[in-house]
Amino acid sequence: MALLPGSRLSEMNMLAEPMLKAAKLIVAQRPGVCFVIPFATPALKQKFEQIYEETGCELDITLVDGRSREVMAAANVVMLASGTAALEAMLLKRPMVITYRLSGLSYFFIKYLIKTPYVSLPNILSGKEVAKELIQKKATPENLAAEVARLFADKKQTATIVGEFYKAHEILKQDASAKAADAVLKMIGN
Repeated sequence: MALLPGSRLSEMNMLAEPMLKAAKLIVAQRPGVCFVIPFATPALKQKFEQIYEETGCELDITLVDGRSREVMAAANVVMLASGTAALEAMLLKRPMVITYRLSGLSYFFIKYLIKTPYVSLPNILSGKEVAKELIQKKATPENLAAEVARLFADKKQTATIVGEFYKAHEILKQDASAKAADAVLKMIGN
């Protein structure tokens, strides 16, 4: 299983602990699950190691410098921070659980600016919640672990998710630049 708690220190501070605690719950249900965590920078890796020590979790974890795409491609399930990694996981057709937390004040202001019911690119592209989003107070270790357990257990649901990711990928593969050029030409009357 791949864990991607974010590419910024603020994300690492908010998401590493609940992800680690979720991982501990997952192992209790599914002994033998191992976790691989890629890091974009040495500072992120160092911060993660500090949080790992503080949580007291003893897990089978492999830490990797970079190579997030390879880590996600090799994983059966991905738990990640909402962002471009979710789009990458979708393009790799990996079932995922998406999470995010902001400070209370930031969330208060941002929730009024968001005009879509989804925060992750896979769900926005699909127009529905294909990948479970656990945001703010819903981003608990118990909720994260339950969603991951569902992905491991329900092969039919996982296949449906992967099928939706194929559809979203096809939407992205369409010749967007040619379509944009055609639209501009129509607007100027050519």
